[in-house]
Amino acid sequence: MKKIVLIFGFLVLAVFQAAASGPESDGKSNFARFYDKYKQAPHVSAVYVSESLLSLASELDGFVDFSDVDINGADITALMAIGKLKSLYVMSASWRDQATKINTDFEEYIKEGGREYEELLRVRQFEDVVNLYYWSPDGEHVGEFLMVDKNIFNSTGEVLRISIIQFEAEGLKLADLIKITLDIAKEN
Repeated sequence: MKKIVLIFGFLVLAVFQAAASGPESDGKSNFARFYDKYKQAPHVSAVYVSESLLSLASELDGFVDFSDVDINGADITALMAIGKLKSLYVMSASWRDQATKINTDFEEYIKEGGREYEELLRVRQFEDVVNLYYWSPDGEHVGEFLMVDKNIFNSTGEVLRISIIQFEAEGLKLADLIKITLDIAKEN
């Protein structure tokens, strides 16, 4: 019996150690670390909006006109009004070298970020490509949403410009996200 308790104790200790050294052990989401890598980089524009400000914006909807709020050409009025966002990150680069680096890291983030992302939408129009992804913790709610808008030089495949919008949400239903996605698709 002592051996079983001792083995169980070591297993629990190993699990806690792995959790403490895991990818989110610093308290930041995976995307926050991705954002931190580029937020000070030359030729990169970066915006972070906290949960507190997003909550305040949703409370002000109806008192303040958010109809002209847009980031990188995307109307985010619907996002601000839903009041279920925990954070919002926006990053863009219009310099080829930086855009290419960000794109490479973003594709790795989607494939190997520890979450299984579903692609909601892919639109290609000439050199412009827009992809929308989401991750759901339970199949009903959206935990993370990503939109990437790229301008690709067709003859070489180089990324000339990239913009990424990411948010984490709590209590946002997949149906709400699909409505927002369709609104964004109409604009692009």
